[in-house]
Amino acid sequence: MLSLSNILTHPVVVGLLVAAAGATLLSISNSYAIDSDDDEEKVKPIPYLPGGHPILGHTLLMARNLDRFQDWLVETSVARNGEPFVLRQPGKNDWLFSARPEDFEQILKVHFDTFIKGPQVRELLDDFMGENIVIINGHRWKFQRKALVNLFTAKALRDHMTPIVQKCALALQRVFAKAAKEDGVLDVHHIMGRFTLETFAEIEFGAQLGLLESGKDHAFETAIDDANHISLERFAVPMWVWKLKRWLNVGSERRLRQDMEAISTFVMGCISGAIERRKQRQEAAARGEPLGPVAKDIVSILLDSEDTTGEPVLPQDVYNISLPECWLAKTQREMQQVG
Repeated sequence: MLSLSNILTHPVVVGLLVAAAGATLLSISNSYAIDSDDDEEKVKPIPYLPGGHPILGHTLLMARNLDRFQDWLVETSVARNGEPFVLRQPGKNDWLFSARPEDFEQILKVHFDTFIKGPQVRELLDDFMGENIVIINGHRWKFQRKALVNLFTAKALRDHMTPIVQKCALALQRVFAKAAKEDGVLDVHHIMGRFTLETFAEIEFGAQLGLLESGKDHAFETAIDDANHISLERFAVPMWVWKLKRWLNVGSERRLRQDMEAISTFVMGCISGAIERRKQRQEAAARGEPLGPVAKDIVSILLDSEDTTGEPVLPQDVYNISLPECWLAKTQREMQQVG
């Protein structure tokens, strides 16, 4: 297996940081609409990855690497010097993978309208992602993108993030210091993953999970990990397999349903709390009472945007906008496993 240091110094690393999580969202047909002979000469077909079966395509190859799918994608991309390749599965559109930053610029920016998220991707990720920016198109995508852009350019959010990151960094330092003093052993990947989620949860929801120093699992942490893993597994198995399991409510699909209940309970609980605090502030302002400090977590900022834009912000909208950030936090943790 490639070492982490070798991967980090490889020229295609920028693309790889998003390839394992993002490339599978781009399901495209391997056919092209050619209007003329001149156009045909300009098209450079993207090759299939060698080793596919004439009938089953790359299904068996993907299944063999299911438990280390992201590592396998990275190794394959590095071996090909970042050049794109296509995987084939019967009954599904071809899957294009690329680790070149210039390709991501074309797909996600220059020609974004061409590379829509198709119905297969929506069906595979809908139970986990729902109606959010990762899998939607059109007006809803633009609405959520605008909300996210406004969020991360807001000075209030930047001011809110800095002390939280500093606080969690100090907690992390104490964990390392305690382990050093006791001559203990730490799973650094697990600890850094908890640092990411602990920081994210307070920035996003204003919730303090207490993961770092308590050493205890949190229902939200466990559910987001499991739901992400199960959803990505769907890409590597025939569609009928996971659909049958979902219909029977057995195995991994049963766990996914339970995971989503836990995620929804946690996130909607945070949103309900923010709505109640906002209502109390409005009532206090109407009575002329002094107001306490304004909450600056992302959920509260989204709810307060109703006052400036005049557009109603529904709890489900806040849920749909905040969930992709849960997924991105999870993806960052997964990428730390590479190598």
